[in-house]
Amino acid sequence: MRVTRRRWSSRSAATVGAVSVAVTIALVAGILMINKAGLGYTRYRAEFAQAAQIQSGDDITVAGVSVGKVTGTSLVGNHVLVGLRIRHDIRVGSGSHANIKVTTLLGSRYVELRPAGDAPLENWTIPLANTGVPYDLQTALADATGTFEQVDADQIGRSVDALSRNLNGLPPLVPQAMENLRELSAVVSSRRDQIGSLLSGTASVTEMLREQQANIGALVNQGQSLFQEIVDRRESLTQLLRAVTKIVDILGSIVMDNRAGLDGVLANLSKVTAMLSQHDDLLRSILQLSPLMIRNATNAFGTGNALDINVPAGPLVDSWMCAISGRAKQFNMIQYYKDCK
Repeated sequence: MRVTRRRWSSRSAATVGAVSVAVTIALVAGILMINKAGLGYTRYRAEFAQAAQIQSGDDITVAGVSVGKVTGTSLVGNHVLVGLRIRHDIRVGSGSHANIKVTTLLGSRYVELRPAGDAPLENWTIPLANTGVPYDLQTALADATGTFEQVDADQIGRSVDALSRNLNGLPPLVPQAMENLRELSAVVSSRRDQIGSLLSGTASVTEMLREQQANIGALVNQGQSLFQEIVDRRESLTQLLRAVTKIVDILGSIVMDNRAGLDGVLANLSKVTAMLSQHDDLLRSILQLSPLMIRNATNAFGTGNALDINVPAGPLVDSWMCAISGRAKQFNMIQYYKDCK
């Protein structure tokens, strides 16, 4: 017992503390890894008409109790695919429904899950027919158009006139407000057809955007890839712009320093062009006669596509020929003068 106590007492307190910290970190990391791996959870997917601002990390509830989290969203064709991570004890059958709901006035979202059905869920995906979103912009615009057509703007204007007459004894601000409201009603009444056309056009634009949302999503993704490529090649683009700027500066200095010479060259070039234009007939004749003259010269002096010319060796001194003959072996040539000394 004395030996054991001495061993424990002789150990450094720093070593014991380091071991304790390492064990604590390992436990925390293990818990985080287990949570990250999703042990005890099952992954599902749900098809929604639109994302409705749902995002990764939002709650999934069953009867008001949180049973999982949203793992992400992606655009697939004409609908949005939302990833769901739900506790394994929640049975999600083929008749299950999922709806995106608003949690607070600030716009927080959650997924309300209503499990149903005994058959297993096909492809672990809740179909679009069994999901719902808080609002549909196209439906809202269509309802607004129908509601606006039923409004009797003339009756509203008469009601405002009667109210304005009954408020004559009130402070001037209130009658003025009523008068402004009456004028607004008159404007709405006179522009009723235009406002109806505007709402109808807005509904058409919304329908077109909804039909093209897959293409718009692809365009956004391509734009993101393009911007990412530009960011990745930012240094190369910077060097390219610097080089172009330097070239422009050099060309500018050349033009400014040699402006008189360039003007003279351009003037001479203009004169040459004018002269060639004036003697266009002569140039045409030369170009037409040149092939005939070349063929005749070739027939007279050549044996092929070249001219044979015999040049006498008279101008060459004998000592030069002896020097060439002396180095003939070096270049694998015939020795012409063997009697050179």
